[in-house]
Amino acid sequence: QCHLLRVDHYKCLQNAEHEFLVLHFTHWNTQAGSSATAAMCVDRTVDIPTYSHASGLLTPSSSEYPARDTVYLIGRASDLNIQSHLTARLKSYRRISSLSFNFVRPSVLHVADLLVLVNQQDFSYGILRAQCYWWSRTICKSLERLFRGEEQVFDPDNRGHF
Repeated sequence: QCHLLRVDHYKCLQNAEHEFLVLHFTHWNTQAGSSATAAMCVDRTVDIPTYSHASGLLTPSSSEYPARDTVYLIGRASDLNIQSHLTARLKSYRRISSLSFNFVRPSVLHVADLLVLVNQQDFSYGILRAQCYWWSRTICKSLERLFRGEEQVFDPDNRGHF
C-alpha cells in the first residue's frame, strides 16, 4: 500500500508567485524489508497556445485557457532531493503550509481521484477563479476535511487569495 504522509504547500518568489504542492507518500520497499518515502510535485499552470496573444499577458478580461495540471515525480523524499528538484525547476520558493495525516492516511488512489475530480470541476485556468492558488488550496482543504488532516501554517499572509 502507498499512503500520503504529508502535503507541503509552496509559493514561488518569482514567476507571478506561482503556488504548488509537494506530496510525500510512504510505501513498502520489499527489497529493504521496510517502508520508504517518495515525493512528487503537483501543480496547475495555464496552457497558452504559442500563436495567441503575442504579448503572452493574461488579464482578467482574457478568454479562459485550458489548465495544465501536472505531476512530477521527485523520487526519494529527502530534504536535499526535494530542494534540488525544486530549485532546478522553480528557482526560489518558500513553504507556506504543511498538512499531515495522523489518523487516516489517504491512499495514492484517493489522491489521484481527488486530482482528477478537481481537474474535471474546472479544467480551465480562469484568471480570477481557477488558477494555481485556487487549485492548491482546493486540494489541501479537501484532503484536510476528508481525511482529518492537521494543517500547520508558516506564512498565512502570503497564500494566494481567490
